[in-house]
Amino acid sequence: MHQYFIHDGSRQEGPFNIDQLSGKINSETMIWREGLQEWMQAKHLPELASIVVQLQPPPFSYQSNSNQPLPIAPPPFFQTDKESAVIAKRKGPYKKPLLIAISVVAIIALVVFTLQLRQEKEKVQKENESLANSLQSTQQQMQINDSTLAKKQADQQKRIREISERQMYLRNNWTSFLQAEIESYTPVSFGGFENILLKVSNKSEYPIDLLVLEVSYWKEGGGLYKTEAITVADIAPKSSDIVSAPNSTRGVRLTIDIVKITARKFSFCYDVSSSPYGVVDSVVGGTGDVVFDPWKCQ
Repeated sequence: MHQYFIHDGSRQEGPFNIDQLSGKINSETMIWREGLQEWMQAKHLPELASIVVQLQPPPFSYQSNSNQPLPIAPPPFFQTDKESAVIAKRKGPYKKPLLIAISVVAIIALVVFTLQLRQEKEKVQKENESLANSLQSTQQQMQINDSTLAKKQADQQKRIREISERQMYLRNNWTSFLQAEIESYTPVSFGGFENILLKVSNKSEYPIDLLVLEVSYWKEGGGLYKTEAITVADIAPKSSDIVSAPNSTRGVRLTIDIVKITARKFSFCYDVSSSPYGVVDSVVGGTGDVVFDPWKCQ
């Protein structure tokens, strides 16, 4: 069932259902309900035909004190010569000044209108000039912004190339910034080692996620007694860590080797037991030249 709103020209009422509208509206009442694009008179809504009060004109009546029939045309008007003279005398002297006054008023109105038109034209011209200047300023600012954006993008691309070149250099020359050495140990009588300490140094600007050391214990005469794998995690940039290695009851010499490195910050994945990952596209200058970058993570 529809809900209706009514408006009397100054105030809106509703919503009402169709039963509540009964007695509140007539054929001229403005009404709106869902489904209508605009307000309409009630007489245009078929569903309200049964409750709309039709406006009717009041009954016409004519009262006259005379029983004579009404004239169908005005009676004739007779004017005496004396009355004509008086009227002519009254009209004569004022006719010319009246025309002059009307002409003066018309001229003044024309002058005022012309001045207003000129002022309006000047105002529009100034607004157009202001708009043109604003548009020109906006275009210049856009050009400056475009130039600034292009420069910023070029700087960012240059920085990305520089970072990529630096990371590739670190991957290809990792032995110059990542070292492991035997810090100290205590030899045992009749062979062996105790209190073995290893030092790992990271001289790069990137953290090392994981590093695996291989400690070799050598017997007298050069034979290998055993090896131990030591894992070091989370080595901070520009820092060193000390780790311990297992003791041994045999051996006269110790050696240490780095066998695995993972550093995701600069895509470094080294493993002595694996073949190099191979050739990748160079980023140097964006030329697309091919260079050897064997330890880049894939």
